[in-house]
Amino acid sequence: KAAKKVFDLAGVRYFVTSGDHDLWDSRNKEKDPKTNFTQVFGPPYQSFSYKNARFLVLDNSDNYTGFSSAQLNWLKEEFGRIKEENPQVVFAFLHEPLYHPSSTRMMGKITESLTTQVKEVTKLLKTNKVVEVFAGDVHYFTRYTEPETGMPMTTIGALTSERNAQTPRYALVSVFDDGSYEVEDVEVK
Repeated sequence: KAAKKVFDLAGVRYFVTSGDHDLWDSRNKEKDPKTNFTQVFGPPYQSFSYKNARFLVLDNSDNYTGFSSAQLNWLKEEFGRIKEENPQVVFAFLHEPLYHPSSTRMMGKITESLTTQVKEVTKLLKTNKVVEVFAGDVHYFTRYTEPETGMPMTTIGALTSERNAQTPRYALVSVFDDGSYEVEDVEVK
């Protein structure tokens, strides 16, 4: 609730998805781990369009379950809408990286069976106009390519100074009229 208050007071339009730490208060209390998050922020997955771009905010924050079947069905329906609307560029944002070349912090690290789901989702994103996938969780900025699909991926830094390999930072994604885009690693000094 405190985080939502800060976001609301900022006076900007924002979209959030849950992270693994957002689930801790709910886990093992006989309710869906995302209960607290959804009561405050609403659904942890959604999409929105802005000018020539479509943004998919996905939820893979639960290290034990990955993407729910409801979310995967929604995503497939979303790709139908994207095909009809034909935006110039589509991005996906989520908590846990689907792949990372030098970190073990990626989807499937806790529940190994999720690696099959990772491959399916990565291929689904790649074949449906997603040009880059952005993730958090590893607490440092890096850009790389997933080797099987060639999907560009970026992990963004963290604004906190705790448990970081880098100084606090965030990523700025600028989308231009022609559909090209730039990703900037912004250090907070």
